[in-house]
Amino acid sequence: MTPKLFTALGLAALASLVTAALVQSSFGTVSSGRTEGQPLLPALPQLVTDMTAVELRQGDKSLTLQKQAAGWTIKERSGFPAKPDKVRALMVQLGQAELIEKKTLNPARYGVIELEDPTLKDAKSREVRILGKSDKPIADIILGKKKYEAFGAGKSGTYVRKADDKQTWLASGDLDAPLDVKEWVDRGVIDIGAAKITRVSVVNPGGETLTFARTPPPAATKPAEPAASADAPKPAMPGVNFSKPDDPKANDAKSTEPAPFAFLELPAGKKLKDGVTADAVPKSFSGIELDDVRKMSDTPAKDNIATVKIETSDGMTVNLQLRKEGGDSWLSLTATGSDKSAETATALTQRAQGWEFKIPSWKADAITKKKTDLIDDKPA
Repeated sequence: MTPKLFTALGLAALASLVTAALVQSSFGTVSSGRTEGQPLLPALPQLVTDMTAVELRQGDKSLTLQKQAAGWTIKERSGFPAKPDKVRALMVQLGQAELIEKKTLNPARYGVIELEDPTLKDAKSREVRILGKSDKPIADIILGKKKYEAFGAGKSGTYVRKADDKQTWLASGDLDAPLDVKEWVDRGVIDIGAAKITRVSVVNPGGETLTFARTPPPAATKPAEPAASADAPKPAMPGVNFSKPDDPKANDAKSTEPAPFAFLELPAGKKLKDGVTADAVPKSFSGIELDDVRKMSDTPAKDNIATVKIETSDGMTVNLQLRKEGGDSWLSLTATGSDKSAETATALTQRAQGWEFKIPSWKADAITKKKTDLIDDKPA
C-alpha cells in the first residue's frame, strides 16, 4: 500500500466517524443505554404521605385530584370519584423517573422540547403540582415532549424541568399527566347486552315513538292425524310408545333462545332499509362509557330531550334521558328492579344519581334513531 493510498483511506475513515458523531448528535441518541441518574423527586415517599391534592394544568385547562376520607375525587367535576389506582400510577411514574441528561438552560429554547410556560394558551407542556396542607405546593414539575427509545429499545424518556429551576433534563420513563376527565374515572355508565333486553321504547324530541320488542313467532299448528283404520295393526305391547323421544338438549336450546326483535311501528306494507335490523337499537346499550361528567344541577333548562325505557328479562327497568347540547350528548338514568335484578338496579341508580354523563355522539345517535332512519320508502 502506497503512503498516498494509506493517507486517503485514513481520511475517509475519519470522515465516516465525524459523520456518525454528527448524526448521533443531531438525533440525540443515547447509545450506551444508560438510565441511571438522580431521582426526579427524591423525597417522594414523604410527599405521598403529606399530599392532599394533585393539580394538573395545561394552557387554560386544569384538573385537580383531591384526597378525601372516602377516596380521591375531581374538584372541577363537583367531587365525582376518581380511580385511586390512576393517581397511584402517576405517583409511581414520578417516583421511578430519574434525571439522566442535562439539556438547555435557555428559556427561549424550552418550546423545542415542549417545556414552555404551561399557563400559556397553546402550551404543550403539562404542569404537575403536588399540594400539601393548606393547598401549598410541595412539588412542582413540568412535563414536556416524550422521546421514544431514548435509552434503547423499549426505554423511553421525557423532557422535564422543575418549575423553580431553569435547568431542563431528559428523564427516564414515559411520563404522562392527561387532563381528560375520562382518563381518571371509571368510565362505565351502562352495559346491558341485547340478549337480556325484552323491550325498548324510545320517545324522541317532538314525540315520535319507536318500540322494539321480542315477538315470538306464532306456534306451529300440528296437522290432524288421520283416523285409525279398523284394519290397522295393533302395537305389540298396548300402552307402550316406542317412537323416538325428542332430544332434551334440543328442547332446552329452543326454550332458552330469545325471540327476535320486531319494530312495532313498522307500517303494514313497509320494510326496514337494507342493512337495518330491528335489534340495532337494543344492541346499542352494551358498553356505554362516559367522556365527561357533570352535576345535574349544572345543566341548562330541560329541552331537546329523548327518553328511553329499557326492560330486561330479569325484571329490571332502566329509564334514560338523552340531551343534545350543541354537538354533545348527555345522558342521565334511573333504574328499578325486582328479585334477581334489584341489587344491580340499586347500584346503577346510586352511581348515576345526580349526575349527567357525556357519551360519544355516535353512541347517542345509535340509540335515538328516527323512523326515517329505519323504514324503507319503497313498498315491501
